[in-house]
Amino acid sequence: MSENDRLRIELAAARDEIRRLMEENERLRSARTESVSVSAHRSQRAPMLFQVHDDSLPRVNSASGPTEKIALFRSLFSGRTDVFAQRWENATTGKSGWSPATLDGQWSRTPRRYTTLDDSVVADHLSGRITAGVYPLIDGDRCCFLACDFDKGSWHLDALAYLEVCRDSGVPACLERSRGGVLLAGGSRV
Repeated sequence: MSENDRLRIELAAARDEIRRLMEENERLRSARTESVSVSAHRSQRAPMLFQVHDDSLPRVNSASGPTEKIALFRSLFSGRTDVFAQRWENATTGKSGWSPATLDGQWSRTPRRYTTLDDSVVADHLSGRITAGVYPLIDGDRCCFLACDFDKGSWHLDALAYLEVCRDSGVPACLERSRGGVLLAGGSRV
């Protein structure tokens, strides 16, 4: 087989794949249920942080106790419980970052023993005593949420657009204002 013949076969296969993908895209678009017309004004498509009828989330307000607040946090940000990340800052160099929290200190030369993520750690995080992070990847290379950090000048528009896409795709999403802008977490139970 000549080089030209081989290239013609590859081109035909590529065109078939493109046609198949375009048909699949059209099928997915038509199957998607949209509650609001795409042409509707953006003000009529305001993002919802939680679905009103979602009974799986604990009901929490300012009068709620620590147990309810911890339960809400853990239901939204579930991940590994055998370890968590802790934010650190070096006052001398000004550098900061995240490292796994350990029982033996961050820079111990012995094999590390990691601190587990339990309700007391979540309580310390929610009260501001520590800044903790969740490792979202769980068994089977799955995760229950995706966190996105929006910075720069248009963070608020980017965050609203992300919420809108999540809502239109049927993916639950919530919004948290953090020190650098907005953190969005979206996902569903796996």
